[in-house]
Amino acid sequence: YVFLDVYFDVTFRIFNDYIDSTAFHRNAVEFMNGTLSLAKNTRGNYPLFLSFFYRIFGINRFLAQYLNVMLSALSQVMVLGIGRILKIEERKMILPMMIFCLLPVSIPFSSMLIRESIIVFFVVLSVYFFLKWFKGGGNGCLAASLLMFLPAMSMHVGVIVMIPAFILFFAFY
Repeated sequence: YVFLDVYFDVTFRIFNDYIDSTAFHRNAVEFMNGTLSLAKNTRGNYPLFLSFFYRIFGINRFLAQYLNVMLSALSQVMVLGIGRILKIEERKMILPMMIFCLLPVSIPFSSMLIRESIIVFFVVLSVYFFLKWFKGGGNGCLAASLLMFLPAMSMHVGVIVMIPAFILFFAFY
Protein backbone atom coordinates (compact mmCIF):
# COMPACT_ATOMS: atom_id res chain seq x y z
CA TYR A 1 0.00 0.00 0.00
CA VAL A 2 2.88 2.38 0.76
CA PHE A 3 4.25 1.90 -2.77
CA LEU A 4 0.83 2.47 -4.37
CA ASP A 5 0.15 5.51 -2.22
CA VAL A 6 3.45 7.16 -3.12
CA TYR A 7 3.90 6.32 -6.78
CA PHE A 8 0.40 5.86 -8.17
CA ASP A 9 -2.75 7.92 -7.96
CA VAL A 10 -5.13 5.37 -6.51
CA THR A 11 -8.61 6.67 -7.34
CA PHE A 12 -10.52 4.49 -4.89
CA ARG A 13 -9.17 4.49 -1.37
CA ILE A 14 -10.68 2.61 1.51
CA PHE A 15 -9.12 5.04 3.97
CA ASN A 16 -9.02 8.54 2.53
CA ASP A 17 -5.63 9.77 3.65
CA TYR A 18 -5.09 11.98 0.63
CA ILE A 19 -6.00 15.33 2.21
CA ASP A 20 -4.06 14.91 5.47
CA SER A 21 -1.01 13.15 4.08
CA THR A 22 -0.68 15.59 1.19
CA ALA A 23 -1.03 18.55 3.56
CA PHE A 24 1.53 17.12 6.00
CA HIS A 25 4.01 16.51 3.17
CA ARG A 26 3.39 19.90 1.56
CA ASN A 27 3.74 21.76 4.88
CA ALA A 28 6.96 19.89 5.68
CA VAL A 29 8.46 20.89 2.33
CA GLU A 30 7.27 24.47 2.84
CA PHE A 31 8.94 24.52 6.29
CA MET A 32 12.17 23.38 4.66
CA ASN A 33 11.94 26.04 1.96
CA GLY A 34 11.09 28.74 4.49
CA THR A 35 7.74 29.55 2.87
CA LEU A 36 5.70 28.41 5.88
CA SER A 37 6.14 29.82 9.35
CA LEU A 38 5.18 28.20 12.62
CA ALA A 39 2.56 30.90 13.12
CA LYS A 40 0.76 30.01 9.88
CA ASN A 41 0.97 26.24 10.30
CA THR A 42 -2.44 24.73 11.06
CA ARG A 43 -1.41 21.05 11.07
CA GLY A 44 0.34 20.75 14.42
CA ASN A 45 3.93 19.65 14.89
CA TYR A 46 3.94 16.63 12.59
CA PRO A 47 4.92 18.66 9.49
CA LEU A 48 7.72 20.22 11.54
CA PHE A 49 8.93 16.73 12.51
CA LEU A 50 8.73 15.69 8.85
CA SER A 51 10.75 18.72 7.79
CA PHE A 52 13.57 17.69 10.16
CA PHE A 53 13.33 14.14 8.83
CA TYR A 54 13.49 15.46 5.24
CA ARG A 55 16.52 17.60 6.07
CA ILE A 56 18.39 14.54 7.28
CA PHE A 57 17.27 11.99 4.66
CA GLY A 58 16.15 14.20 1.79
CA ILE A 59 12.60 14.80 0.62
CA ASN A 60 11.49 11.21 0.28
CA ARG A 61 7.85 10.59 1.07
CA PHE A 62 8.28 6.83 0.69
CA LEU A 63 10.98 6.78 3.38
CA ALA A 64 8.84 8.91 5.71
CA GLN A 65 5.96 6.47 5.29
CA TYR A 66 8.33 3.59 5.94
CA LEU A 67 9.29 5.30 9.22
CA ASN A 68 5.59 5.21 10.17
CA VAL A 69 5.46 1.48 9.45
CA MET A 70 8.56 0.91 11.59
CA LEU A 71 7.13 2.97 14.47
CA SER A 72 3.92 0.93 14.29
CA ALA A 73 5.92 -2.31 14.42
CA LEU A 74 7.96 -1.02 17.36
CA SER A 75 4.72 -0.09 19.14
CA GLN A 76 3.58 -3.68 18.79
CA VAL A 77 6.86 -4.91 20.28
CA MET A 78 6.47 -2.45 23.15
CA VAL A 79 2.94 -3.74 23.88
CA LEU A 80 4.47 -7.19 24.19
CA GLY A 81 7.05 -5.69 26.56
CA ILE A 82 4.24 -4.19 28.62
CA GLY A 83 2.74 -7.65 28.92
CA ARG A 84 6.08 -8.96 30.18
CA ILE A 85 6.35 -6.16 32.76
CA LEU A 86 2.87 -7.08 33.99
CA LYS A 87 3.96 -10.76 34.00
CA ILE A 88 1.16 -11.84 31.70
CA GLU A 89 1.72 -15.31 30.25
CA GLU A 90 2.61 -15.32 26.56
CA ARG A 91 -0.41 -17.43 25.60
CA LYS A 92 -2.68 -14.88 27.32
CA MET A 93 -1.04 -12.09 25.32
CA ILE A 94 -2.04 -13.60 21.98
CA LEU A 95 -5.54 -12.08 21.88
CA PRO A 96 -4.55 -8.57 23.05
CA MET A 97 -1.64 -8.57 20.59
CA MET A 98 -3.91 -9.69 17.76
CA ILE A 99 -6.38 -6.94 18.58
CA PHE A 100 -3.63 -4.32 18.75
CA CYS A 101 -1.99 -5.56 15.55
CA LEU A 102 -5.28 -5.55 13.63
CA LEU A 103 -6.34 -2.05 14.67
CA PRO A 104 -6.50 0.40 11.76
CA VAL A 105 -3.61 2.40 13.24
CA SER A 106 -1.42 -0.71 12.99
CA ILE A 107 -2.19 -1.81 9.44
CA PRO A 108 -3.51 0.74 6.94
CA PHE A 109 -2.79 3.94 8.86
CA SER A 110 0.82 3.02 9.54
CA SER A 111 1.60 3.04 5.82
CA MET A 112 0.13 6.51 5.29
CA LEU A 113 1.94 9.78 5.84
CA ILE A 114 -0.17 10.73 8.85
CA ARG A 115 0.80 11.27 12.48
CA GLU A 116 -1.04 8.41 14.18
CA SER A 117 1.89 5.97 14.20
CA ILE A 118 4.24 8.36 15.94
CA ILE A 119 1.56 9.29 18.48
CA VAL A 120 0.79 5.66 19.32
CA PHE A 121 4.50 4.86 19.52
CA PHE A 122 5.23 7.56 22.08
CA VAL A 123 2.09 6.84 24.12
CA VAL A 124 2.93 3.12 24.28
CA LEU A 125 6.55 3.95 25.14
CA SER A 126 5.32 6.28 27.89
CA VAL A 127 3.07 3.57 29.35
CA TYR A 128 5.94 1.07 29.11
CA PHE A 129 8.29 3.26 31.16
CA PHE A 130 5.50 4.20 33.56
CA LEU A 131 4.79 0.55 34.33
CA LYS A 132 8.50 -0.17 34.56
CA TRP A 133 8.78 2.62 37.16
CA PHE A 134 5.73 1.32 39.01
CA LYS A 135 7.30 -2.14 39.26
CA GLY A 136 10.40 -0.66 40.90
CA GLY A 137 12.37 0.68 37.97
CA GLY A 138 13.54 3.89 39.65
CA ASN A 139 13.01 7.56 39.00
CA GLY A 140 14.75 7.41 35.63
CA CYS A 141 11.88 5.31 34.30
CA LEU A 142 9.36 7.83 35.59
CA ALA A 143 11.26 10.68 33.95
CA ALA A 144 11.47 8.69 30.71
CA SER A 145 7.73 8.04 30.87
CA LEU A 146 6.91 11.70 31.20
CA LEU A 147 9.45 12.69 28.53
CA MET A 148 8.07 10.11 26.07
CA PHE A 149 4.61 11.52 26.65
CA LEU A 150 5.59 15.02 25.48
CA PRO A 151 6.28 14.24 21.78
CA ALA A 152 2.92 12.46 21.52
CA MET A 153 1.17 15.42 23.09
CA SER A 154 2.96 17.82 20.75
CA MET A 155 1.74 15.88 17.70
CA HIS A 156 -1.92 15.91 18.75
CA VAL A 157 -3.58 17.72 21.60
CA GLY A 158 -6.01 14.82 22.14
CA VAL A 159 -3.29 12.92 23.97
CA ILE A 160 -3.83 15.33 26.87
CA VAL A 161 -6.69 13.09 28.04
CA MET A 162 -4.03 10.85 29.61
CA ILE A 163 -2.92 13.58 32.03
CA PRO A 164 -5.85 13.02 34.45
CA ALA A 165 -4.91 9.34 34.60
CA PHE A 166 -1.34 10.26 35.57
CA ILE A 167 -2.61 12.78 38.15
CA LEU A 168 -5.09 10.32 39.67
CA PHE A 169 -2.44 7.65 39.87
CA PHE A 170 0.00 9.92 41.68
CA ALA A 171 -2.75 11.23 43.98
CA PHE A 172 -3.66 7.74 45.19
CA TYR A 173 -0.25 6.05 44.96
